[in-house]
Amino acid sequence: MTNLFAERLLVICMLTNDCNQACKYCSESAGCGNAEMLPYEVVDQLLKDIYSISKESIISFIGGEATIWPGFYDILKAESFEKISLRSLYTNATAISGEHIDSIRDAGFFEVRVSLDSDRQEEHDASRGAGTFHKAVSNIGLMVENDIPVTAGTVLSKSNLNRLEGLIDYFKSLNLKMIHFFPLYMKGRGGSQKSLELSTEDREYIRRKLETNYPSCSAAREPLCESGTWYFKVLCNGDCIVQKDRDKRELGNLFEHRFSELYRKAEAMLNPAVISCKECKYYDNPILCENMHIYCMNDLNFMV
Repeated sequence: MTNLFAERLLVICMLTNDCNQACKYCSESAGCGNAEMLPYEVVDQLLKDIYSISKESIISFIGGEATIWPGFYDILKAESFEKISLRSLYTNATAISGEHIDSIRDAGFFEVRVSLDSDRQEEHDASRGAGTFHKAVSNIGLMVENDIPVTAGTVLSKSNLNRLEGLIDYFKSLNLKMIHFFPLYMKGRGGSQKSLELSTEDREYIRRKLETNYPSCSAAREPLCESGTWYFKVLCNGDCIVQKDRDKRELGNLFEHRFSELYRKAEAMLNPAVISCKECKYYDNPILCENMHIYCMNDLNFMV
């Protein structure tokens, strides 16, 4: 099969593995000290290199908790960031204050995905920390009021499996654009939650339930772009990889090489053909881009 790079270059950038929460099932084991983070200068140069490679590109900031990275609000105002055509943010929304809402709105994110796993304060706080539910829901409200496109990233486990309808009804009441459902991963601290892991039967139950009860807005995800394109991921220690599905190739470190150099290395390694994203049915709505949801199990799209 021919290797493919998308014309709309996708780079997922982990700004830091530090976090203001220490969720019991965090797959990255974030929020427990010994944090790593990218220097501001490295991120700024990364964005410049992305633009030099593709005038049509996506940058997605993740963590840890991206919004506590020291340079976060400064990079949103940088010329290098503003030149990137499409930008997204993954956040738990609890480190955001009212004074930050304008900055997030003005950043023009096409998606701000908020981690929200329950419609019950006590359940959410038991996993993520006291007060996190109220902060997340309050800040979701502020963002929605400011026309920021908020979606939910929701971890499903045996603890909330039988309350799908309640979860969905509550999330819809928050005026979210979408819900991205993820299974609890047995990675990082998630490995300590074995009793909550979804079985194959559980996943099939979820799929059937969503397809039956929400036929107009349910979408089962495959873990790659429909065209099978590779995407790039930059880790908070500077390591850069190129990935398709679960196939990962290490390219080098941004502390030692420019991203443009590592991109050329990936080209030499994979000898890809570049395809136009303009042919994709999600071209005008990148929030639905298959490659944006690599580990997603199912979506509910309330925008249809």
